[in-house]
Amino acid sequence: MDTLVMTNGLLRVIFGTAHTADGPGYYLQSVDLQTPQGWKPVVEGTPGGEFATASNGINATECEVERLPDGGWRALLSGKADGWEASEVLTLAADQPFLRREQTYRFTREAETAICPGFRLHADSDLRYTFPLRAHEQSLANLPPMRSAVDWALPFPFHVWHNRDFVALYGLDKRTSPGTLDFQPIAADGYAAVRVYYLNPPPTCRAVSIQPSGPLGLRVKGWRSIAGAGLAGDSPRTVPLDSSEAVLPLSPGYSRVGVGLAGVFDR
Repeated sequence: MDTLVMTNGLLRVIFGTAHTADGPGYYLQSVDLQTPQGWKPVVEGTPGGEFATASNGINATECEVERLPDGGWRALLSGKADGWEASEVLTLAADQPFLRREQTYRFTREAETAICPGFRLHADSDLRYTFPLRAHEQSLANLPPMRSAVDWALPFPFHVWHNRDFVALYGLDKRTSPGTLDFQPIAADGYAAVRVYYLNPPPTCRAVSIQPSGPLGLRVKGWRSIAGAGLAGDSPRTVPLDSSEAVLPLSPGYSRVGVGLAGVFDR
């Protein structure tokens, strides 16, 4: 197993490389935050699940990492599965603990499935997790599977978890996204899964994840797009519409670092 790393001294993004008979496969192994105690993982990826649908998940087969002129980093990943293909852009800001992830899925034949990318949380004893209206400040142990109905108006559409070093959020901008939240309990490997979930997407669907952090607030941006209508297998057409921004303030006296991720699915 080889690794690729992007870091700006505040966030560190580690890619795992799994070698198979078909060649290397790449996935986001972990996103780590620099704390006074050193690097601490905020979320971890899933081997074999960089791109994920309810039917199957795959690693990327292509991964290019480059340094940007402003000192930031960008990674381009892509992969193909039976019946669909996907690409991803990860951009790490030069001087901020800010990581933006955007995935685009294209289905090459008709399918009834869901797009369900996400991250894994290790079941540490000091970690506490909140799912809006369903679980509050709970240990990951013994939590059941949870998913909110897509048409249910969540008052706070984010997974939330924290320990002594940081508070993290991962979820949706419901002003622009038809997706929902999904939690999968601890598996045999000792990890729970926090995901965003979009049932029966159109032939082309874009999923945006961004990870800002800062001591005083969380800034979440989502870029809307519209996918061209037509039968599965048609050439994908994505037309930008506009951008939106939501700011979720934390208390100015809060001592932990706030870390957030937001996913957006667009029709």
